[in-house]
Amino acid sequence: MFELLLPYQVEKSEEATMFRRRWTYTAQQEAIDLKSGMYACRARHVLEKHAFIRQVLRELNQRGEKLYSVEGRRMPVRGKA
Repeated sequence: MFELLLPYQVEKSEEATMFRRRWTYTAQQEAIDLKSGMYACRARHVLEKHAFIRQVLRELNQRGEKLYSVEGRRMPVRGKA
């Protein structure tokens, strides 16, 4: 199992949390990737990362929020759009 994480800080607070997406890499997927070569595994990771980005953007859009950077902070901040 893999887990994609995107930490962020809640606007106007010091609370830090994260977006999370779990991805189970099945034995069947692994067998397919091994037969296809090492680039197949990399392509599968890219697809999962894109799905994660779509998930985050969809959730933010539904709540009328956005992620933005603040100079001097290591994590993006989540706040109203």
